[in-house]
Amino acid sequence: MLSKERCTQAISSWKKTRTDFSKIKKIIDPTAGFNFTQEDCGWVTKNNKFHAHAGVNNDELLLIIVPLDKNGKFTLLAINE
Repeated sequence: MLSKERCTQAISSWKKTRTDFSKIKKIIDPTAGFNFTQEDCGWVTKNNKFHAHAGVNNDELLLIIVPLDKNGKFTLLAINE
């Protein structure tokens, strides 16, 4: 699991990468999928209100899931820029 700081960096990296097709081709494997542990699936089931972000970390595409607060907002640091 990435720290909040690393998640913020990964999301920022995706924002830069998503406009460069040659970089996208390097980080997205069309035959790959996202892996979730049983613990991850339990968290998603328990916290069924969440927001998913794309991120890039170590030249890999990530799916970053963050819970929504009672007002329907996500609170990961500095993502709403």
